[in-house]
Order: sequence, then C-alpha cells, then structure tokens
Amino acid sequence: MCAVKKHEPEYGRGSDVRRGSIRRETLPETLMARITAIHEILRDVKNGTLEEMMEDFRRDPDPDREILLWEKIASAYVDYTTSYELPNEARREVMSVLLIASMGGTVEDCGLDLRCLTPAQVKAVFKEYQAVFRVN
Repeated sequence: MCAVKKHEPEYGRGSDVRRGSIRRETLPETLMARITAIHEILRDVKNGTLEEMMEDFRRDPDPDREILLWEKIASAYVDYTTSYELPNEARREVMSVLLIASMGGTVEDCGLDLRCLTPAQVKAVFKEYQAVFRVN
C-alpha cells in the first residue's frame, strides 16, 4: 500500500504550454512501428492516444532522436516494472521518475510528489535508466 505524503504538488497551467507546428505530414513506416511499440508499453502510464503520440513526433524537429529517447525510457520502464509487482499508482510514479531522469534531473528532484516509491526505489529507477544508456 502506498503511504501518503503531506506535500501537495504544484502544477502549472496547461494553457501556458504551446505545441509546435506539425513539421511533416507523415512519418516513415519504420518510425511509426517504433512509436506504436512505445505506446503499447507505456499506454497505462502515459496519457494520450497512439494518434496523439504520432502527431507529437510529427511536430518534433528530430523524430529519430526523440523516438530513440522514448525507446530507452520504455526499456527502463519495462526492466524495472517487470522486476517488481507494483500497483498502478507506483507504475505511474516510475514513469514520472524516468521522465525526470530523461531531462537530466536528479534523484533529489523526484521526492516531492511521490506517494508510493521509496527513496531506495527512486534510486533504483534512476540506475535502471542509466543502465539502458550504457548498454545502447
């Protein structure tokens, strides 16, 4: 069972986020297959449909690089979550930790909003993410 911390997370306004313009009408079939695989792995912990994810990659200036990054996030997610039996809320936190790691965040950046993962688990998720980058 997850312990509830007293800290209330702070959120920015969604209206402040600006989406980039679509840079390409379509993506190559190989990239679309890779995006489909990423979406399949992360669908329970990442908001949005497959079509929305495809559109986001069509907006990206370098979809190949971004897809590779998401493949590494998905790989670390699978590696960690298949090693432990975690409730859905904890799986979502694993995803949050991986996103922080992918943006260059630190272990210390993770503790504020987490209710399920222990500090030791957060460190283990970071190690999993770092291991994916060492292998590939």
